[in-house]
Amino acid sequence: MKLDLYGSLYRRTWQLRAGQFGREIFRRADEMSRRERLTANALKDFQLEQTQALLIHAYQQVPFHRARMEAVGFDPFKLTDLTQLERLPFMTKEELRAEGLHLVAQSYDPKSLLENASGGSTGMPVKFYQDQAYTIFNRANKLRQRRWFGYQMGDKIAYLWGARRDTRIKGFRHYLRQTLRREHWIDAFDLTSRHMLEFKNLLDTWQPELLVAYPSALQAFAAYLQNQGLAVRSPGAIECSAEKLQAAQRVVIEQVFNCPIYDVYGSREFGVIAAECEQHNGLHIFADAFYLEVIKDGHPAQPGELGEIVITCFGNFAMPFIRYTTGDLGVMATEPCACGRVLPRLAEVVGRTNGVISTPDGKLVHGAFFSKFFYDLPQVKRYRVHQIDRANLDILVESNGHFSPDQAAALANQIQTKLGESIKVSCRLVSNIEPLPSGKLAYLVSDVPLTFIQKELG
Repeated sequence: MKLDLYGSLYRRTWQLRAGQFGREIFRRADEMSRRERLTANALKDFQLEQTQALLIHAYQQVPFHRARMEAVGFDPFKLTDLTQLERLPFMTKEELRAEGLHLVAQSYDPKSLLENASGGSTGMPVKFYQDQAYTIFNRANKLRQRRWFGYQMGDKIAYLWGARRDTRIKGFRHYLRQTLRREHWIDAFDLTSRHMLEFKNLLDTWQPELLVAYPSALQAFAAYLQNQGLAVRSPGAIECSAEKLQAAQRVVIEQVFNCPIYDVYGSREFGVIAAECEQHNGLHIFADAFYLEVIKDGHPAQPGELGEIVITCFGNFAMPFIRYTTGDLGVMATEPCACGRVLPRLAEVVGRTNGVISTPDGKLVHGAFFSKFFYDLPQVKRYRVHQIDRANLDILVESNGHFSPDQAAALANQIQTKLGESIKVSCRLVSNIEPLPSGKLAYLVSDVPLTFIQKELG
């Protein structure tokens, strides 16, 4: 990647400015990078050590986890093999939502913790808590992952993004934070032609080394550039996350940007979980940070078989996540990667596409836009946004019985105000939202084909 004087100075002074916190991030990232080259047996031993430490801590500090272990006669002090975890029940989003602060370890003061929330990719945003040790763990893991394509601390990053908690700072504070971090954020929730032209000009003039984007938003941007006959300066690399990167999307994006694309799988609960290396042949699981299982019918799926991704996280002792069901579906790869890293791989992750909707006045709205309306509605169990045609949006809401038709109408009005009058928004209560044939509780379904959206971009 291209080096610049400011970037070099930024890297040289960052650890000094960040103090012990920053030095620890770099130290942990270096350790993680070294573990990628362990032998398979050494990596398994490390996983076992980390898993046992987490389980003992959870048993001693969190009554919820202790009760679950005792109910099945599980003794964390006698853990000798990771397959023994299969005796433990799964931890679900519903339990996380219902238990809340009761899942925080007793030695932690909840007031000292960072409150976070999932992006609601299954239609059910849920709150959870993390401490500073997790923040170091998470940032170190992300730095380790981005080093795979040459990223260095201080390189400029452009984001075509929109998670509410990622873009909530506005005004001068927002400008100052972006400048100091060498970041620039563009709202993926509002892809008008004017905003896409502004983003194109930003890439040409600011020249970021890395572009981070939702695949569907970046595909829409690429289609706009193609339809307008516009060329754009290539960043050093593109990182796609939050959705499944489809093969057709990769082709279009690579044609337009002429740089390598790296698919990343992560979540708000855990940060980056798995990512592509330079071989672009599946996603390496960061097995020194997580124990990842692929489960079918309650048991480990066979290699090459589709199942639900279940995570045990080694980094969050404040609120332990043990066998947490993500709602995402994946397939384990069977062959080692040519890159030489010992980290196991997911052949693919499916069922996490947010998509976009298109309004009659030409606006493109990323699917994650809708989740922000549900963060503060605990009475909503799940929802689904259904674009019936270009002019009609139907929102289904499954509640716990405390969400009235009047509240549904008010919610529709809020969304209508944001989207404008070109599309009609309705909201109705239903007793149950059924999974799609894929098994995913998708929160956005559009009957408007993407090819139609692409034609409308110009």
